[in-house]
Amino acid sequence: MWNVQVGDVTEIDLECTTYCNLACPECNRTTDVELLSSILNTTHITLENCRTWFKPNELTSLKEIRFCGAIDEALMNPELTDILDFFLDEFQIKYIDIRTNGSVRSTKWWSNFVNHLPEKHIIIFGLDGLEDTLDIYRVGADYKKVIDNAKAFIDAGGIASWQFIEFEHNKHQVEEAREIAKELGFKEFRVVSSTRPTQSENLDHVRKDGSINKVSTDVRNDDKPPVKKPLALIKDISNIEKKQTQEPVQELVLVRKNKKKQKATIRCENQGHGSGNRILVNALSQVAPCCFLNGYFHQPYGFNKKAENVDKPPFTFFEDPRLAELYHKHKDSENELTAMSLQHHTLKEILAGDFFADIQGSWATKDPIERCLEVCGKDIKDDMTMDYFE
Repeated sequence: MWNVQVGDVTEIDLECTTYCNLACPECNRTTDVELLSSILNTTHITLENCRTWFKPNELTSLKEIRFCGAIDEALMNPELTDILDFFLDEFQIKYIDIRTNGSVRSTKWWSNFVNHLPEKHIIIFGLDGLEDTLDIYRVGADYKKVIDNAKAFIDAGGIASWQFIEFEHNKHQVEEAREIAKELGFKEFRVVSSTRPTQSENLDHVRKDGSINKVSTDVRNDDKPPVKKPLALIKDISNIEKKQTQEPVQELVLVRKNKKKQKATIRCENQGHGSGNRILVNALSQVAPCCFLNGYFHQPYGFNKKAENVDKPPFTFFEDPRLAELYHKHKDSENELTAMSLQHHTLKEILAGDFFADIQGSWATKDPIERCLEVCGKDIKDDMTMDYFE
């Protein structure tokens, strides 16, 4: 059984939409657009969904809601403020954490947004550069609009963080960005070393001299075949319709390709070894153990309905054979993972069910889920530095 049951959950990571207004080159929305095309820009979690899925008499330990999905921009959900009000009223949520590119909504909306947040909150703006570099990676972003929105939010009393993903093309601007963040009233400035395989020199739309080729929505990696052009960038969201305790440490022996045996321990960050007992719920109504596994389970919905042979694992980014095994074990006759779907089961049933139990069960084998091992099976280097401003 999964060690975190419904009454133990302290945090929910809510991927509340499949919409996004940008086309970042290494986002799954771009790299796997062909696989995910049937789900992108189609669905929002609604207020009614939240009322149906999340029950105060079951989620008795819930304290925090995070909005940091794998393929979404949370602020494109037209019911976002209503959903926030629901969690504040029904659960007395103590903390809200929202990650955003900041390029959507008006300054008036941002000024009012503070009224839908608890006293303890953080809005993390993804600002990977300044006016001349931000849209190199965050394709479609408008630096001035992000700054104006952030300033409106801060001036209204909001608590904001500037997150700067450091690439070759923007690392010379870190200090200048830090000073701007301090002047504007950001409470934090975070520098994250990019873990993405893409660096400036590998971005098709960045020339060798550092200038930008503005034909930037058809990007790819040099070491990958070209992908289909991402869905059209969404410039205006006004017309978007509403759519729908501590786990025991388990030791295991790993047999790597080099045949060397290596002891490792998986301590799940979302089972009390991180900041709390966390689960993720995405806009497809799926419950996932964490954001790292969430992305893998988007794929069956985006791919299998068009697959020529669903008996063959369609794992172009479902690369882990153990995940492939779990998918084929638990998929239904329509090739969907209803075992983790809130459209078919309650949250209590899903966390107590075989699907989550099998994920945890893999940790005690010589062949655990590789992503679990990568993230929670060894010491992880801290790839982020943070400054706090008074």
